[in-house]
Amino acid sequence: MMGAAIGSYHGVAAVTASVDGSTGGPVHVLVNPQVIGGLNSQGARIVLSHEAVHAATDVTDTAMAPWLLEGFADYVALRDVPLPLSTTARQILAEVRQDGAPRHLPGAAEFNDQSETFGAEYEAAWLACRLLARIGGEQALVRLYDAVRDGAGLEATMRREMGLGVTAFTARWRQELTELAHA
Repeated sequence: MMGAAIGSYHGVAAVTASVDGSTGGPVHVLVNPQVIGGLNSQGARIVLSHEAVHAATDVTDTAMAPWLLEGFADYVALRDVPLPLSTTARQILAEVRQDGAPRHLPGAAEFNDQSETFGAEYEAAWLACRLLARIGGEQALVRLYDAVRDGAGLEATMRREMGLGVTAFTARWRQELTELAHA
């Protein structure tokens, strides 16, 4: 339905996309039954909540930083789910224990469904948004997301809403990942 190459999205439970490939058109949440069928009901609800955030905020054709795009959707999806970090951040914390914290926030190269660590980047992005909500509050996170989605610059908007720029935030996020991995 998406016109994607065969084999792409093979490990993806669901994706939100324009069915006809247009920008600004209607979007749909497309579910991969082989992947989502392997999840328990709570996992499936989290995936569908994540995709519903993408659909509700109309971000299928945005140039938003991938870590903010995906991290915000996971932040909303996981906000009221009582799961421990050993479940919600298992992959990224294992990577940090083994290799240290990533040097930068996850970008397009990290969000690769062919990667052997597919999932860790979502966890890293979620932890970034979780940290932003702690720094500036949930409403500031929402304002940041909305402004950047609507075309505002990430750096200036982060400074206004969070009181720090991307470089300083990245350092705090890396420190947080290290502390969580070794807690």
